[in-house]
Amino acid sequence: RALLLNGTRKLILSGAIHYVRSPRSEWDRLFKLAGARGLNNVQTYVFWNFHEPQYRQYLFDDRGDLEQFLQSAQANNLTVTLRIGPYACAEYQYGGFPVWLRDIPGIEFRTYNEPFMREMQTWMTYLVNRLRPHFFPNGGPIIMAQVENEYSYQPDAKRGEEYANWAIGMAESLHTGVPWNMCHGVCAGAALCTINGFWQDTFDRNPNQPSPGWISNQRKTHPDQPLMWTEDQGWFDEWGVAQRVRNTSDIAYGIARWFAYGGTYHNFYMFHGGNNYGRSVEYDESGLVWGATGLAGRDVVTAYAPDVMVDSWGHVHDPRYSFLQKLFGVLKQYENDLLMNEPPEPEKLAPGVEAHAYGKGFAFVSNFDGNGTAVVKRSEER
Repeated sequence: RALLLNGTRKLILSGAIHYVRSPRSEWDRLFKLAGARGLNNVQTYVFWNFHEPQYRQYLFDDRGDLEQFLQSAQANNLTVTLRIGPYACAEYQYGGFPVWLRDIPGIEFRTYNEPFMREMQTWMTYLVNRLRPHFFPNGGPIIMAQVENEYSYQPDAKRGEEYANWAIGMAESLHTGVPWNMCHGVCAGAALCTINGFWQDTFDRNPNQPSPGWISNQRKTHPDQPLMWTEDQGWFDEWGVAQRVRNTSDIAYGIARWFAYGGTYHNFYMFHGGNNYGRSVEYDESGLVWGATGLAGRDVVTAYAPDVMVDSWGHVHDPRYSFLQKLFGVLKQYENDLLMNEPPEPEKLAPGVEAHAYGKGFAFVSNFDGNGTAVVKRSEER
């Protein structure tokens, strides 16, 4: 039903902050803004190419001081979801892979390939051992880790499936004491399966999006797993393309629908996008990284995901910040009702209107018709 922390079900209200995209001096202030906003978890990718720019030469200083980032999050009463990958995408240079990786003889990325898997395992083993004190069972803030990222079988189903199974098996062999997830794509072995994208009430256009249809499929295929939305996207901007802006009420509507249907983990991607410093921004003219998805040629701007709750300058984005703060305050207030009851079947109140009642004290009433205002009357008996 939910992630367990010290044996207790927890509603995870998360926001992404990428440590390498924000000055180290800002981390504490950003975490305080996240906590005041009602969040209890921060999510970040780990950027392999930042930490190992040269073969076997590791850097963890300044903006790359991941251990300080974790300690600061914990000091602000935030747990952490650590997306190790090591492929991140994140519109980051080379998807987070070190450039030297491409020069290893015989290497093929993200498939069952011995040179790639050897380097991936070496890096992940080094990183996990370095961060071991920061995992939750050891008194740290990391409650979940991610292997791979939005994976689809490459270059063919057979080798892709072998690689995915190897990846989760290798990750579990590191004995972190926390669950591993795989997001928005292939989900292998014992990995927790999570979804990315934008809420949609219908399942027709893209079934691999947060929706009642995806939730139904997830419950059938993985009935023992909680429902987790790892990227509710604020998205990024590109040069020469109009800025992507989301309506705050639309964001809140999707969040409410997600929790109405039984979701227990939600993450804003991003809470604060920060900036792409130096030459870290992704531009994949060749299609080497993005080619499999048909997104080659992306030219991402310096400010990353500016249309979120705390913009790239570190300024609070209101009314979005305050509006969603109120929503999350209600969710937190009724956390026990949400987590101690099984998700109810939706009750149809009118065409395009339904209710999800969690016990006697709390319910979601949703108008998803899209054709105007709906009026429903509350029964005193209910």
